[in-house]
Amino acid sequence: MEAHRELLISNLKGGRVAVSGVVISKQENGFLMDDGTGQLVVLSDVVVEEGSYVRSFGQLIPLEERNELQASFVQNLDDIDKEVHRNVLKVLNGN
Repeated sequence: MEAHRELLISNLKGGRVAVSGVVISKQENGFLMDDGTGQLVVLSDVVVEEGSYVRSFGQLIPLEERNELQASFVQNLDDIDKEVHRNVLKVLNGN
């Protein structure tokens, strides 16, 4: 099984990915998250709160106008240092 690659939203291309960001709105079938480089619709039945910092693991669904993520797991990251985490992701993503 392919491992999840943790990427910034602006670097998403396809496959199994992990994306971290702030939940900016809840939707009927999931939520909208923003990582500072873009926004992503996450399809999930997990209950999240607006403003929470989460990491979503799943399969990227490329659509014409945007990408969506069919999440298999959503991890709450509210207790970590968000700025350090974002800086590590930028280094790992070559930004």
